[in-house]
Amino acid sequence: MNYQNKIKNKEDLIKIREENKDKIWVMVHGTFDLVHPGHIRHIRFAKNKGNILVVSLTSDNNVQKGEDRPYINQELRADNLAALEFVDYVIIDNNETPISLLKSLKPDIFIKGAEYAEKRPEAKTKTKEEREIVESYGGKMIFSPGDIVFSSTKILEKHKPNIDNEKIRTILKAQNITKEDILKILDKFQTKKVLVVGDTIMDRYTYCATLGKTTKTPTLSIKFDYSNDFIGGAAIVAKHIKEMGGKTGFLTLLGGDETGKNVIKEFNNTDIYFSYVIDDLRPTTLKERFWADGYKLLQLDKLENEPISESLWEDFIKKYKDMIEKFDVIVFSDFRHGIFNKTTIEELIKIAKKHDKIIIADTQVSNRWGNISEFKNIDLICPNESEARFALGDQDIGVLQLGRWLLKKTNCKNLILKLGKRGIIAYEKPDPEKNPEKIRDYYPIPSFGRNIVDGVGTGDALLSAVALSITKDAKLLPVSIIANCAAAIALGQMGNKTIPYENMKKFVEKKLNEIYE
Repeated sequence: MNYQNKIKNKEDLIKIREENKDKIWVMVHGTFDLVHPGHIRHIRFAKNKGNILVVSLTSDNNVQKGEDRPYINQELRADNLAALEFVDYVIIDNNETPISLLKSLKPDIFIKGAEYAEKRPEAKTKTKEEREIVESYGGKMIFSPGDIVFSSTKILEKHKPNIDNEKIRTILKAQNITKEDILKILDKFQTKKVLVVGDTIMDRYTYCATLGKTTKTPTLSIKFDYSNDFIGGAAIVAKHIKEMGGKTGFLTLLGGDETGKNVIKEFNNTDIYFSYVIDDLRPTTLKERFWADGYKLLQLDKLENEPISESLWEDFIKKYKDMIEKFDVIVFSDFRHGIFNKTTIEELIKIAKKHDKIIIADTQVSNRWGNISEFKNIDLICPNESEARFALGDQDIGVLQLGRWLLKKTNCKNLILKLGKRGIIAYEKPDPEKNPEKIRDYYPIPSFGRNIVDGVGTGDALLSAVALSITKDAKLLPVSIIANCAAAIALGQMGNKTIPYENMKKFVEKKLNEIYE
């Protein structure tokens, strides 16, 4: 018997129960985050009390043991329990307590750990309602001996095993997503037509040698070596998409300065459908970072964040309408340097929706005014944690609920929450009509970055890969895995550089081989 066939949903389990009324059914319930000898003894004790043993485990959504718990996702926890020979069936319970399942399944015996038999007030409160339910249909509740006591929490505090690939693999398997399914998405990059609308930034890296501190004041003295300029902001998103194989358009706002002229010259030498509006009263955004001995010393910004004028906006929106018909996906890359504000965002989205386009928005405004929640009713948003907290005005909420609340506030279909070195969490808007029993609406994916050189540009690379992967009916999980690969590649590069399709495919294939091995 394939042990994974032991994992059942509630309807299937009730049907099996009806077909085996003559058997003694025993049920245990818990988180089982890290299966240890105490769990084994508890479950084995339960099996000896009857014929058929059901192990119910709390879904990830309802585990309340701290910020990083459960450490092992529900799919892998279910797999671990189903692999035990003396377990007959496993069910993931999407409720805070086992009350609903007890009422539906009506096991003859419900067994709890010895800690719930103690006369603590909280133990009595947790157990009282369960006992009443079980006894109401003639069942009974008993407690396992608890002769050996272990704690998953204490074990994980001392050592957390690296099981990142196993976690992802079990979620993919639960979603029936194969390696080939993900590679097919990658193979279709060259068929995608993406229009990027957003703020252009020129990133300048100035490398210096440290001479030391001046004698009279605590001022660091450095010697200039050389500088490199990289196109950034929405411009690099457009170039990423082109390098990754997509057909690309780019609409932006530039200043009437030498930096703006350099941007125009660079894009005129590409196959990107490029259009722009010039504002002679603002500079093209330039961000200069000074590096010495491998450390960033200082960042100097030359910019103007005032909203675009009404007259220039009329010109901008005309160009937008002329371009939009040629593309399938619209990406709003918001650095809040003039193009985006509440009024312009609403107009841009309205036009894109009128043309039935897939709409994605990303904000990178952690040190300026901007709000991702202004992008409402679109297909996907990509904030980082600080941007999400700013949008909700909440610094205390747990990170898992953070994404859910922002998704609800914006009424978007999907959300990818960027968590830096912790990776990403991808959220899907719940759809009770299509999938009333769905017990996972989010997918935590750890960072794939191993060779970390420079964090600048990771969000741009992720956004670009999302734009090339997403479709109207795409599953969010494989889209997010591909995007996370792009972010990892960007982490290993100094400066905001584009990622060629060949490099992208090679990295994705290698990562998938690790996951599916």
